[in-house]
Amino acid sequence: MESEGMKRKQIEFFFDLGSPYSYLASTQLESFERKNNVAFEWRPILLGGLFKTVDNQSPFYVVSKDKKNYLLNDLQAWASLYGVPYQLPSQFPPNTLKAMRGAIAARRAGQLKPYTKAMFQAFFVDDRNISDLDTILEIVNEIGMDVAEFSLAIDDVDVKQELISTTEEAADRGAFGVPTFFYQGQMFFGNDRLCLLEHSMD
Repeated sequence: MESEGMKRKQIEFFFDLGSPYSYLASTQLESFERKNNVAFEWRPILLGGLFKTVDNQSPFYVVSKDKKNYLLNDLQAWASLYGVPYQLPSQFPPNTLKAMRGAIAARRAGQLKPYTKAMFQAFFVDDRNISDLDTILEIVNEIGMDVAEFSLAIDDVDVKQELISTTEEAADRGAFGVPTFFYQGQMFFGNDRLCLLEHSMD
């Protein structure tokens, strides 16, 4: 166990399960932690709620077909660079409200990382529809969480409010999309900013 003096510096990782760049970034966090002796705090937010709060929208809603095609190719390029599986889901973009409430419930149960990794895998690799509650519950069961408790938790008032509050907090701190990282008061937006985040630690 780390002593108080050896405690690793914390980096906040705000994400939404429907964000392909959040998925890509998430695949790099463990190696980043080992290399830089830091620890990421995974913080689920509702991207749609964030967009509404800060008057932003998904880059995949752009009118320009060339830009949209570029983004799609960019995702494939990052997946190739990282050596991780990826495909654009057939149900994209998803409605992640239930899945993100589930992330809050999983965090409270001490299962946030297993839940998040399983959901990312299901959506961006296996093309399972995480907008669908039955699919979410199947994934919850597969990772060994109590399905009945989870079902109750995602309808809990406190769970719903925590998702709202964390999303509002991200907006208040300047976030306008995901993935967003905060380190020592500085914000870094995007999977492609991990290198700048690392550089800031020099």
